[in-house]
Amino acid sequence: ARRHKAVGAPKDSRPTPDEPSPPTTSGGGAPGAIDLPEDDVGAVAVERHSHADAPTEAEPTQAEAPELAASLMPDLPPAPEPEPEPVDPREAYYREIYEEFVQIKETCGEPTENFTFEKFAVKLRKNTEQLLKRPGVTDVKFSVYIKDGKAALKAKVVKG
Repeated sequence: ARRHKAVGAPKDSRPTPDEPSPPTTSGGGAPGAIDLPEDDVGAVAVERHSHADAPTEAEPTQAEAPELAASLMPDLPPAPEPEPEPVDPREAYYREIYEEFVQIKETCGEPTENFTFEKFAVKLRKNTEQLLKRPGVTDVKFSVYIKDGKAALKAKVVKG
């Protein structure tokens, strides 16, 4: 750190510990600046950084800031809203059947903790795929019912 000679008020003009400290300036600078401590020879220790000597531009005022921001940004259309992922109607239907199946399981007192939609949907997809291979089958509908005190699922083919 380089040391600079203090410019401004002499040493004896500082308040004593009992006196309140009036706002002072460092080196005769702007009002409200902070006095830096002096060492025993009257020099002020100042830490300097390489970027501190670089010339600075004035900060834009609040009135200039929007204008400045607009000048820095090219004229681009607003970003489009992200499109929601397309929902396969069949997957939405499988979700409805799953929820109905869980309700029936709970009604029958069956455990549902490890019964996930993913596992259920895999079975429905597999059954649907197999049934759609049959001649004349255009769709598959499922119904949930109770069989022997447990939730059960029945597939019904739709011919077109």
